[in-house]
Amino acid sequence: MDADKKTMGRAGEDAAAEWLVLQGYEVLYRNWYGSKGELDIICRKGDTVHIVEVRCRRAGSRVRVEESMGRKKMEALRETCAEFLYVHGLGDSFVSVDLAVCEYRDGSAAVTDFLENVL
Repeated sequence: MDADKKTMGRAGEDAAAEWLVLQGYEVLYRNWYGSKGELDIICRKGDTVHIVEVRCRRAGSRVRVEESMGRKKMEALRETCAEFLYVHGLGDSFVSVDLAVCEYRDGSAAVTDFLENVL
């Protein structure tokens, strides 16, 4: 990943984490790495663990978020979620895999959409 994409990705994750806190979520982990990939944000709201995938795109981009989430990415996300839940003994928890969509402009990002239970 080139530096520009890393900068944009980090800005998106920061914006999503801030937005989640403002919505009443407790952020537990950021950038948790498992054997199949990374989970961007893991948080809790009430009795539900939310695993949040953050997708950031440039302002004015015509690429839809769904197009950036291929089959391989979805499989890796599913397997990494299962690994996280197992490692942390959360297999019996209510879990929601969510998607935070961010728009990047002029060096910062903002959450433009939040979709729950996408996986």
